[in-house]
Amino acid sequence: MSIIHRIPRLWFISGVILYYGCTPPPKAEPEWISKQPIVQGYWYGIGTVAKPLPSGYRELARTNAFEEIASQISVQISSSMKNVVTELNYNLNTYTQSIKESRLEQVLPSIEPIESYETEYQFYFLARLSQKKYYDSIEEARRNAITTAIGYLEKADSEFSASSFTNLGNAWLEVAEFLDKPIEIEYPRNSSKSKNLYSLIKLKFADYIQRIDITPSVQSLNVKIFFDKDQRFTVSCLDKKTREPIKNIPIIGRLDSKGEAKELITDNNGEVEFHLNRITAKSGNQTYHIKVDLSSLINESVMALAPLSYPGTQVNISITGPGIYVDAKEQIFGKEMTNPVISSAVKEFCVSEFSAVFVPKNEADFIITLNVDTAGQPEQPNEYGLFVAYANANLRFIKNSSNGEEIYSKSITNVKGADFTSLQTAGERSIDKLAERLREKVLSEIIDALNE
Repeated sequence: MSIIHRIPRLWFISGVILYYGCTPPPKAEPEWISKQPIVQGYWYGIGTVAKPLPSGYRELARTNAFEEIASQISVQISSSMKNVVTELNYNLNTYTQSIKESRLEQVLPSIEPIESYETEYQFYFLARLSQKKYYDSIEEARRNAITTAIGYLEKADSEFSASSFTNLGNAWLEVAEFLDKPIEIEYPRNSSKSKNLYSLIKLKFADYIQRIDITPSVQSLNVKIFFDKDQRFTVSCLDKKTREPIKNIPIIGRLDSKGEAKELITDNNGEVEFHLNRITAKSGNQTYHIKVDLSSLINESVMALAPLSYPGTQVNISITGPGIYVDAKEQIFGKEMTNPVISSAVKEFCVSEFSAVFVPKNEADFIITLNVDTAGQPEQPNEYGLFVAYANANLRFIKNSSNGEEIYSKSITNVKGADFTSLQTAGERSIDKLAERLREKVLSEIIDALNE
């Protein structure tokens, strides 16, 4: 073989040697993969993502590393603020999580990416946070929050009003994420009086709430069902300390425990007016409960600071049914019934549904007229051996007033009754069926008519 032919082969061999000879050996697995670094003054976090790697895996690993750092901060926060949170009746885990998220967002720019490493199965990312940078950042934020919170306290104290509660709530929200460290302030300014800020806000809530005095214009109401449909009363809201009206305070009224809550806001005179448009109870006594409600003035998370009991009052309501006179003519085949069935059903309904009392005609609120009779075939059975009778009724519900206003009227005809024994018995059966029809449909229509 000539030297000319050998040269390309030598070049190839030389190239291979150079290529493999210059390639660096595989990167050794760093120690932090199996053992998290412990360096004084730093928190470390390791984020891992399993292969196949998803889109944005580097950012995902980075986020996981940051979360690990955050969990270490969370342990530190929990330990520091346990006593404070317990005293304020907060859920420690929930509140710690909230603070951790806030802190992490704040110090995010201070977290340093250190190194990444990739294996056949996973991608690793190492990050760290300087504890000094963290505490310096938090301390600066704490100082700013304290200054702002004191400003809110001064606004709250400057003039007692509904906005005082809002300002107190804002003061709390400013410093809430710093519960892991007591905050001592001089308040009022230049008073040389040192006070714990968290305790001060909580005490002011209690003091402000106790200053609210709510009083109804009446202590009790007498309500007659279907007549007293628009009962009204006012509730006054005053400052116990100054006796000045408090405007814009939310007041909630509710009829007993199951009634629909109605929220009103006090006007410039510190008053609200409640309307009782309809009483649903049948009789007896009910209570209209009235209470201050701060939920619309302060953030939900602040509500735990305020006492569970808010100023309240009540109006007692005595409920009576209407007086009714029943004018009934109840016959069977033209003869007066010994035991009237239809009028008994009507009376029973009136008592059960709206606590009616039966009174003389001149004392009645309503008059019920009732005419009942039966008709039938001759006193002999039909081709099937049955006696057949038909019951008819006319019912009127009249308001006992000068014009005798008719509230409701109904005619029911040809209600069939049959029996094998006698026409009399067939008539009685038709009356029973008529009473049943009244109970099922007609009498409920009376309630609807009375409520219009």
